[in-house]
Amino acid sequence: MWSNDKSIPKLHIAFIDEEHREILIFLDSILNGKEDYPEASIRGFKVYLLEHFQHEEYFMSRKGYPEYEQHAAAHKVFVEGIHSGLFQEPLKVLEIQDFFALFVGHIASYDAVLVNWLATEKMNRV
Repeated sequence: MWSNDKSIPKLHIAFIDEEHREILIFLDSILNGKEDYPEASIRGFKVYLLEHFQHEEYFMSRKGYPEYEQHAAAHKVFVEGIHSGLFQEPLKVLEIQDFFALFVGHIASYDAVLVNWLATEKMNRV
């Protein structure tokens, strides 16, 4: 799914792309019924997802990204969803489909803007 789906942009920031890949593979496998995930796996996924947002936010703050606050606020929407009961047993396919779509949309918008800013900053330093 990750390597074949051209609608999911790769950002060419290795650790972010790898984390996105892991998140999307997990979501895809739930949606397509490839595996029956025990509660422990789902808890682990939620922790991984929260850590991903922390990693991205740390990266943005280190780089001095001027849109950091807006991007972090977008992450907060996902975090609030997780804390409010998303991904609890029994898993609800529509909720996971919505989350999947929102997450892909986040990559294509917020994360893509970050990558464009990084490229511009790099060009300005040359």
